[in-house]
Amino acid sequence: DGPEAGVQLQHLEARAAGCDRIEFLGQLDRPALTREFQRANALIVPSRGAEQFPLVILEALLQKTPVIGHDAGPIREIIEESRGGWVYRNDEELQKILEALVESPGSAREAGEHGRQVSTSKWSEESYFERYFAAIDELTDPRGPVR
Repeated sequence: DGPEAGVQLQHLEARAAGCDRIEFLGQLDRPALTREFQRANALIVPSRGAEQFPLVILEALLQKTPVIGHDAGPIREIIEESRGGWVYRNDEELQKILEALVESPGSAREAGEHGRQVSTSKWSEESYFERYFAAIDELTDPRGPVR
């Protein structure tokens, strides 16, 4: 966010001018965001800098939307662990992934399914709280930690 984001958005909109397959949606509420993920073929995450844990990836995976992520920070780990998409390092690799998805849309559905399963069992709010309370129970058990 901030002034730099506005300049970047203007630059992206100028580059996409005339391309009817690119649409800038702006800020969306949760139901609208969910609908967009569900209708998307994939989410491209072009981040070049390291984010700790890009939530947009989890949001996509929870909706069975596969992720195509730039090899930066933890993006590779999340995609590989979830088997929910593909990682690219340059424009040529991104182009090859996109072409492969056009030729084999079933691979996107399969990646979306894997991503949903892993993200639900590992990174969802419910699974987090299960592990959290299990750790508290173990630490507070008068018989000591379970070994």
